[in-house]
Amino acid sequence: MKYVDVHAHLDNEVFNDLDSLIKKLKGNNFQIINNGINYVTNNKSLQLSNKYEIIKAAFGLHPLYVNEESKKIINFILENKDNCLGIGEIGLDYLKGVDYEKQKDIFNKFLQIAITLEKPVIVHSRRAEHDVINLLSSSKIKKVVLHCFEGNKKLITQALGLGYYFSIPANITRSIHFQNLVKQVDLSNLLTETDSPYLAVNPGTINTPLSVIDSVKKIAELKEVGIKEIQKNIIANYNLLFK
Repeated sequence: MKYVDVHAHLDNEVFNDLDSLIKKLKGNNFQIINNGINYVTNNKSLQLSNKYEIIKAAFGLHPLYVNEESKKIINFILENKDNCLGIGEIGLDYLKGVDYEKQKDIFNKFLQIAITLEKPVIVHSRRAEHDVINLLSSSKIKKVVLHCFEGNKKLITQALGLGYYFSIPANITRSIHFQNLVKQVDLSNLLTETDSPYLAVNPGTINTPLSVIDSVKKIAELKEVGIKEIQKNIIANYNLLFK
């Protein structure tokens, strides 16, 4: 039975022995989507997907990196559309004093590209959950993964009504919010992720996709079903969305 991590950053420089990690991941039957956040990491995601069979690429532009690179990245995506499973990571981030209107404009552009290419989007929404849901809804895009979504119950219900998926990070083991989200969301709308090397089970440590194993155990506990049943549903969701 497979494990899936739909949102990782294995191109990060902290992974200085990636070959060893990949060997462990292959041994545990993992499939990983590596998300780009700028032009450099999109290229690295492509390289990783070419090197390791268990890694697939997603190309995007993190909202905190919205700058003159956006057109360059759009061209990169169009040139490499057959080499990625999705468009990500994209979205909005209101954590810092950046140009929110420019973020929205760029986000919309990437949504339209995803619609044209018929690709799923993997969406970042820190402190901008309401605007993200509204923009996604207005765009009419169908295939959406909400990465580490911290919106309230009303927004979660709205997203479910639109058919969106929620990718659950490994810190569900200590996050009441993500535990409550899993309780609210049906298995048919759940995926797993790590945001590696971030959001580790143990704060201050380097996260890896292996922690999806801990996430699946916690989800099984919360849903009161077996671990294999959770894996079966998450794999089915992954195949439906990304294949």
